[in-house]
Amino acid sequence: MKVPTSYKEITVEQYMKAYEIMNDDFEDEIDRTTSLVAYFTGESFNFAECMNGNEYKAIAEKLSFLKFDLPLFPISEFVSIGKQMFTPTKSLTQMKVNQMIDFQSIYKANGNNISKCLDKLLPIVYVQKEYDPNKHEQNVELFKQVKVSEVSGLVFFYSDYWLNVEKTIQIYIEKQSKLIQERMDWIVANPQYLHS
Repeated sequence: MKVPTSYKEITVEQYMKAYEIMNDDFEDEIDRTTSLVAYFTGESFNFAECMNGNEYKAIAEKLSFLKFDLPLFPISEFVSIGKQMFTPTKSLTQMKVNQMIDFQSIYKANGNNISKCLDKLLPIVYVQKEYDPNKHEQNVELFKQVKVSEVSGLVFFYSDYWLNVEKTIQIYIEKQSKLIQERMDWIVANPQYLHS
């Protein structure tokens, strides 16, 4: 297996596994690095532990890009997976209600952390003719094989949107609740106006 040197060279599936390793509880950083070396070379942890020092160091240096957050990549005009073509839902007005609900529920269920659910979000924002929730799991498997740099930009856009909208909705609900409470307090204080 060719060891990648940047996020442009790894798939969605590899990115998610690397993220999992980078955020796992290890006794020390050597174990974390060894786990990454093992994964990206296709070898066992024990094999990676017993590698020649220079070879191990060279591979670990190549994988050092994983210590940094996934950069913001441009949004692709289309994604071709095998013989299937997926296009981005670039506008909120193009999104169907079920797309919005599915995106938000998956995103929130994963603590608003793209890296934990990127594979599940992609088939919601990249669609064939339109979003089909019945093909979601099948499309999740397809998107795992795509380079993370080709598809992550659109998911970042929508995740930022949801985080900002969620705050706005919360402020709106709080203002509406306060207004309703004020009206109820006024009604209680002025019962004579109820039956006039």
